[in-house]
Amino acid sequence: MNLKLPEELNQILSFAREEAMRLGSYTVTGDHIFLAIIRHQENQAYGILTMLDLLLWQMKNLIESKEMGRNMIPPDQADKLSLSEHAEKCLKAMYLEASKLGQTTPNALHLLLALLAIDNGIGVYWLRTKGVTEQTLRAYLKGELPLVVKGSQRRRAVERKDSIKNLEEQMDMALKNAKKTPDSKQESQKDGSRTPMLDMYALDLTEEARAGQLDPVVRRDKEIDRLAQILGRRKKNNPVLIGEPGVGKSAIVEGLANRIAHRKGSPTLQGKRILSLDIGSVVAGTKYRGQFEERMKALLAEIKKNTDIILFIDEIHTLIGAGATGGSGGSLDAANMLKPALARGELQCIGASTMDEYREYIEKDGALERRFQKVIVEPTKYDDTLEILRSIRPKYEEHHMVSYTPQALEACVRLSERYITDRCLPDKAIDVMDEAGSHVHIAHLQLPKELVVMEEELDTLMMQKREAVDKKDYKKATALREREREVIESLRQARDKWYSEQKANKKEVNADTVAEVVSMITSVPVSRVSESETERLLNMSVILKQKIIGQDDAVEAMVRAIHRNRAGLKDPNKPIGTFIFLGPTGVGKTHLAKLLATYMFDSPDSLVR
Repeated sequence: MNLKLPEELNQILSFAREEAMRLGSYTVTGDHIFLAIIRHQENQAYGILTMLDLLLWQMKNLIESKEMGRNMIPPDQADKLSLSEHAEKCLKAMYLEASKLGQTTPNALHLLLALLAIDNGIGVYWLRTKGVTEQTLRAYLKGELPLVVKGSQRRRAVERKDSIKNLEEQMDMALKNAKKTPDSKQESQKDGSRTPMLDMYALDLTEEARAGQLDPVVRRDKEIDRLAQILGRRKKNNPVLIGEPGVGKSAIVEGLANRIAHRKGSPTLQGKRILSLDIGSVVAGTKYRGQFEERMKALLAEIKKNTDIILFIDEIHTLIGAGATGGSGGSLDAANMLKPALARGELQCIGASTMDEYREYIEKDGALERRFQKVIVEPTKYDDTLEILRSIRPKYEEHHMVSYTPQALEACVRLSERYITDRCLPDKAIDVMDEAGSHVHIAHLQLPKELVVMEEELDTLMMQKREAVDKKDYKKATALREREREVIESLRQARDKWYSEQKANKKEVNADTVAEVVSMITSVPVSRVSESETERLLNMSVILKQKIIGQDDAVEAMVRAIHRNRAGLKDPNKPIGTFIFLGPTGVGKTHLAKLLATYMFDSPDSLVR
């Protein structure tokens, strides 16, 4: 194949031939071209991939692992190398890619687009798993939408040392997909191409539920049933969850997604997809009038075509004003663009907001409010919260490699309810449980020195191997690769052994640990947090009388009211007591109120004046 190529591409192809020889392949494939792009670095393709926060060493490791075990090709046999069929097609197609982008001379970026469109190797498969396809990359280059890479946000960032353990599994999966026929390749792209805009800006909660990524939701059946009931209506079938921060609004939607994923509940919801839309990502980068409207229209068009979609918008009040350019431009915000679709029934939407924000933003817009049905979400009670903690305990034990005692879970609920007053149950109890596990994990679990030494040796070997390849010292590179393989295997075995030992001998999280964590969160002394409430109530009268001299009747009246409330003899929805302190200046009215606040809530600042 004789093509007149720019110097940059000639150098990349030269590197690709060297990579093929290094890996013992007489055929230069698309994977070798990917290795060459990474090695060359000074090209637009490499710049785009690194700008997207892709961990390219993962791709490199997968490709190299695929071809392990073959001997390097000596330089005198370099003339026997040939391009694979896919590689030849890619070189021809890159000219077409250049013309599509309005350029006459191809470069590495056009070669990357051609590889994504034609090749079926490990590199292309790996990029697709990260959400980088020919369509999404081209749209990104045209400025039509930002490319959100799977794995560069929320929980997907993976460090090198953690991925070594899973390298073989990744390689096997990549090899399996690389061997698919062209028909199966098209099928693998089908799901992403059906709703490409939604794939960029929304997270599929039902898919997450099928993959077991969502926590179980218990004691919220009433709210989930109400949600399903509203969604099953013929008209005005858009629920909005309203409740204070931390009561579990998003968890209720995840519970519905779990039901749909496991084919439970109403048949009318089976086969539906709940997509969590990120309004911030939709607005990001739309600085000129019309850009935001185009994105929203594209999203609404996809939703209209795919009637199985239910949109979930957390913090739905952010729709008000989102995307409007302001001034006299007359551009629409997200809320006004959604209203017609909601009115015509083309869009099913679940919203979530706090009561204050709902009143401030949604209720003021009557046309938007009447299209939603309110579902009030109250904080969970003590028993419900305890059951929630029990249901999610296995996941937190696995994550922190600890074991929670039943007393620890009870302490999480009791102490968070008593001392953390700025948040609601069950969120604050879950936070305490999570932090207690992290506290024990950090205090007791440390990586053995043996593993640290092996990881440092592996880093050194990889650096030396790259230097040897750059210097074309293939003999030394081969020896280093063999040693690297041995160290990886030894490291995997040592790490597995250490993990097994830690899982077999889990450290215990008890009530004292929880009290210590609550003390750190609230700055209340551990001794006060750990003290029994019964003891405090019994001693209240004596301690207050020691500090307030001559006001025994007033002290007794307040103590009796508090005792009745703690004994459950008072209506929990009414005040514990209402008192008027009467007397001349200086007899101790304010002092008594301050002492009571300090005794009950550990701070005189708890008194509201």
